[in-house]
Amino acid sequence: MARRIVEAGYGTTLWARRSATLAPFADTAGSPAELGAVSDMVCLCVVDDADVEQLTTGGDGVLAGMRPGVCSWCTPPSTPKPAVGWSSAPASSGSPCWTHR
Repeated sequence: MARRIVEAGYGTTLWARRSATLAPFADTAGSPAELGAVSDMVCLCVVDDADVEQLTTGGDGVLAGMRPGVCSWCTPPSTPKPAVGWSSAPASSGSPCWTHR
């Protein structure tokens, strides 16, 4: 998915659990929080709700770095359930949105 976005001419910054998968890409983040800090939209492609929570919460999670108004988009099979606690997250002053496809 990232390759096609880059090929279409859109700027991206990427982070992955397996850094080797990022080898073809120039702009990468060192952590989920760093990714959140430089992104206008964050797309999560993970396996389940536990993965979403692991990548979004805590001091190194995406939400720790997100600015107000940044949107998060998550691909299935996760559910919207992890977003329930986001109202207390640092970025919540800008009403981050959660889109599930």
